[in-house]
Amino acid sequence: MLERIKALNDNVVNLVIYVPSENLQYIVKTMIKKRLNVHSECIRTPETLKEIREAKLDALSKPLLSDSWLINIDAEKLSKKDFIDQLSKPSPFALTVFWVSNYKTYLGIKNLDLLKKQGAQTGVYTLSRLDSRDIRYLYKHILEGKDCLTPELLNYVSSNYSYDVQAVCTLFNLLKSGEEVHTKRDIIELVGIGGTSVDGLLIKMLRSGVNTERGKKRFISEVIREMDDLTVKYKHSTIVNYMLSTIDTFITIKELQILGYNRRFGLKIPENYDESKIKRALRYERLLLDEISIPMLLNLKACLTSKIMDSEIVLLKAIYEFANLKLQSVS
Repeated sequence: MLERIKALNDNVVNLVIYVPSENLQYIVKTMIKKRLNVHSECIRTPETLKEIREAKLDALSKPLLSDSWLINIDAEKLSKKDFIDQLSKPSPFALTVFWVSNYKTYLGIKNLDLLKKQGAQTGVYTLSRLDSRDIRYLYKHILEGKDCLTPELLNYVSSNYSYDVQAVCTLFNLLKSGEEVHTKRDIIELVGIGGTSVDGLLIKMLRSGVNTERGKKRFISEVIREMDDLTVKYKHSTIVNYMLSTIDTFITIKELQILGYNRRFGLKIPENYDESKIKRALRYERLLLDEISIPMLLNLKACLTSKIMDSEIVLLKAIYEFANLKLQSVS
């Protein structure tokens, strides 16, 4: 996505860019400035509707120091009506960039009919996720060509932090300031776990197919690797207890689905259920409905339920036992 922004078409007059990270927003602003070769004197960052109108008035004529003006607008400060009004009035000698930091705001903008009508004149980009090329671009850009990570660690960042944009920028800025990183554990201690979470690990275990002995070995290897990442922040006992609690919540959601309670039909959760726990897990409602059965949940719960005192052994034993059960179910 960053490469596409870097290679902007000259015919574009409006951009809508969703960026959930202030660091990344600054980097993208610099990219656009360089791409258009805009002098600093020709950049406007209006804060109010009055200042936006004044900036667009200036942009009715070509600037002296650049080929065009660059107008940066915080879309969060505009009402929907004012946003549509400004989007519908492109300036002949300016690129107007509407910056969005709230995903709900972005969704409301993305579906506007006006955007579709403007076609190639308006570019819409979301930077809530970074692909491997984006992460490598940021690595080179922020560190100015210095190599501070091994290829293996850079691949680890690409695989595990693609949805944690702020963490990627923070990590690379820390490396630039002299912080040393030699292991995955060092990265996790600096910027957190990234895409790996207890929920995520649980869903991975439930969804991953195990059809062969080779597939079983891969499943065990991948789950243990993610579990190791989690143990930098959480105790083994915490992971086990959270998994068991979440499985119980998943089973409750499955039971409610059987009873006909489904968010898509606008039905409310009955009063005798723990609404707060259920709401946290509802993002997996579709997966639970289509891919995950109650017997599968009960099997994993049985694997995790143990009288063994050492929680690390409980987890490892559960991973191996559940992998075997998955393989047996397709035999």
